[in-house]
Amino acid sequence: MNDVGLLYRYRLAWLIAGTIIYYLSAHLAMSTFSLGPDNIALVWLPSGIGLVMVKCYGWRALPFIFIASYGANLPGMDALGSVTSYFHTAISAGANTLESFVAYQLLRRYLPHDLKRFTDIIPFLLAVCLIPTAINASILTPNLIWGGYITVAEALPLWGMLILTNSLGILIVYPLSTAFNRIEPVDSGQLLRCLSLFIICLGMVWLAFSMFRGFIFLLFPALLFLAVQGRRETVYITLALTISFIVVLAAQHPGPFAMADAGSTRLLLLAYLYTITISVLGSELHQRDLMSETSAKKSWRYKANHDPLTGLGNRLLFMPLLENEMKRAERMERPFSLALIDIDNFKQINDQYGHMSGDSILQEFSQLLLNSLRDIDVAARMGGDEFAVLFPESPATEAENALKRLREKVEELDIRVKDTQITFTISVGLAEFSPDRFDSADSLLSQVDQLLYEAKRRGRDRIHL
Repeated sequence: MNDVGLLYRYRLAWLIAGTIIYYLSAHLAMSTFSLGPDNIALVWLPSGIGLVMVKCYGWRALPFIFIASYGANLPGMDALGSVTSYFHTAISAGANTLESFVAYQLLRRYLPHDLKRFTDIIPFLLAVCLIPTAINASILTPNLIWGGYITVAEALPLWGMLILTNSLGILIVYPLSTAFNRIEPVDSGQLLRCLSLFIICLGMVWLAFSMFRGFIFLLFPALLFLAVQGRRETVYITLALTISFIVVLAAQHPGPFAMADAGSTRLLLLAYLYTITISVLGSELHQRDLMSETSAKKSWRYKANHDPLTGLGNRLLFMPLLENEMKRAERMERPFSLALIDIDNFKQINDQYGHMSGDSILQEFSQLLLNSLRDIDVAARMGGDEFAVLFPESPATEAENALKRLREKVEELDIRVKDTQITFTISVGLAEFSPDRFDSADSLLSQVDQLLYEAKRRGRDRIHL
């Protein structure tokens, strides 16, 4: 019961925090992100915040979104002093709440895996950003006409502006929220690079508004470079702050976006903001696709070349290494040795103690083998209970000494199954490479295999050269 109560208080605290953030971002948009003469907010961040709240807390978030939207919209809608302003404010708050709910439902339907791939951009833009905001705008616009806040002639431009500004808020906020789902350790070099690019971006924006408008186009390569080189959270934080900085400066003076009239200025600015937002989002997602593909290829290659039980390389990995070592030894006229190791009576151990015990022995022996070798030596599991070891630049005498030490360590192994100690021995076939004796890796391996067979025939638990 205490756990349930704690969870309830935890959710309530975050919902209240989300409500406050929604309310403050709405006030910020109306006071700072609006462009005259009719003070239309250029970016409506609450649309994205509402979507995140519904995603995190489901239907429980809807009343909180309604309250935050109502509180943020009431001062502006009550400015006319009409007794119906409370009613029209409630309709506006309901439309904003509906927008967040519909956006989440469409997100679940069309992007059940969330926004993770480059191909997700189009469904995210159309289904999650444009459709819910169009529904919201289709409710808000008639409501504003009904309340006498706008004229019919102003309705269509306002309807389009609401869609653009609200959807831009979703485009900015939602990817930023997903970036914090999994935070990786911070690399100081990468963090410094991201911080430098962030400062460069803000500097270019300031120069574009204060000196030469062409600097606004130099923002593209800086943001795109950050998108492919930076951490996800720093990419989207930089994007959000850069856009906010542009809008704040544009609200004071249109700068590089100045056109003949305010409507054209707003459209040009929104087109620019949309372009850089979608470009950065697409670049970051595409980079993530490439990294996932590269990681998957590495994983597949590793699995194809390594034994899943012991982690050692397998025959597929070992044979090319052996061939390369033969060529190198022939060219450098330096010796190397090859050993095949077999665990004695492994089948009987499996039959007596079970396959899980047999697997434990293989794992313990593999770890012991790795710990007993030099860094330049190569060990592999060739199959079953047979292992191969490549000793570069080592004559057979040196390799034999290393294998003797390995046999001694095997005797000291303490493997227990149900309080029963399992002991085992190993047999080894060992040969030194000579170019005049072996013309291929298979011929060398075949010779060492015969030596291993001879070691087992002579009573096992021995090294045969």
